[in-house]
Amino acid sequence: MSRFPKKIKDFSCSFEDFNLEYDAHYKLLKTTPLPSDIEKYYPEEDYISHQNDSKGLVSSVYQIVKNYTGSRKIKLFRKLVKPSAAVLDYGAGNGFLVSKLKEQNWNAFGVEPSSYARKQAEYFNVKLYSSLKELGDQNFSAISLWHVLEHIPNYREVLKQLTALLEEEGYLILALPNYNSWDASYYNSFWAAYDVPRHAYHFSKESIHVLSQEFNLKVRKIKPMLFDSFYVSYLSEKNKGSKIPFIKGILIGFLSNCIGFFKKEHSSHLYLLQKPKNAK
Repeated sequence: MSRFPKKIKDFSCSFEDFNLEYDAHYKLLKTTPLPSDIEKYYPEEDYISHQNDSKGLVSSVYQIVKNYTGSRKIKLFRKLVKPSAAVLDYGAGNGFLVSKLKEQNWNAFGVEPSSYARKQAEYFNVKLYSSLKELGDQNFSAISLWHVLEHIPNYREVLKQLTALLEEEGYLILALPNYNSWDASYYNSFWAAYDVPRHAYHFSKESIHVLSQEFNLKVRKIKPMLFDSFYVSYLSEKNKGSKIPFIKGILIGFLSNCIGFFKKEHSSHLYLLQKPKNAK
C-alpha cells in the first residue's frame, strides 16, 4: 500500500498527525488513532456543512452549489420513492435537505448528532433527532447519508441499524469520497478528503461492494459526484499553501473529472443500494 500516504496532518483544526491503516478485507483505509474526544476536532462555527450564511466568496459559492445539488437530491428521491413515503436523512447537518423533502410532501426525518447543527436546523423550521433510537419503530423507503459514513467510527453497526430500518425494496443512498481517485493520488497527504480525524474511514468502490454483500444489499448504481472534485481540490490547494487555491482547485478538479471518466474513479461517488424483496 505504498501508493497511499501513511501519515496525514489535520489541516483544519489541531494540526496533529494521524496514520492511515489499510484494511484488506473491506478495501478501506482507517484513521489511527481515533480520538475518544472527537467533538473537539469539529470547529462548529467554521464547519461549512452546518452553516446557513454566505460570508465570503467560497461560502457564497458553496451555498449556490448546495442549492443546486439540493434540487438534484430531490430529483433522485423522486425517481426512487413515491411521494409521501417516509424517508430519512442520516447526518442531516443543518436540516437543509430535510426541509426540501418536507416541502415536496415526503414524510421526512433527519438524524444529526451535533447539537450545534440541530440548532441551525431551526432556521428551516425543522426538528432533527439526535439518534436513531428517537425514531422508534419507524421504517423508511429511502435513507440517505451524504458524506456521513466516513465520519462514523462504528460504521458497520450503524449500517446494520439503517438496513433494518429500510423497507423491502427500499434504497440506501451513500455519498462518499474515493481514495482511489486521481486527485487523491495527485495531492497525496494533502488531499483534503482524508480530513483526519473527522473522517474515521476512507472508502473505495470495492469497499461498498464488500459491505453490500455483508448486509444483503444490491448495488444498483454508482454515479460520479462532479462538484466534489472542485471543492476538494480547492481545499487541498489550501493545505499545500497555494497562493491561488480557488483557481488551481478549479483546474485540478476539472482534470480529475476528465481522468475519472476514463478510469471510472472520481473524487466522490454516489452509491444507490437496494434492500431485496423478502430480505431477512
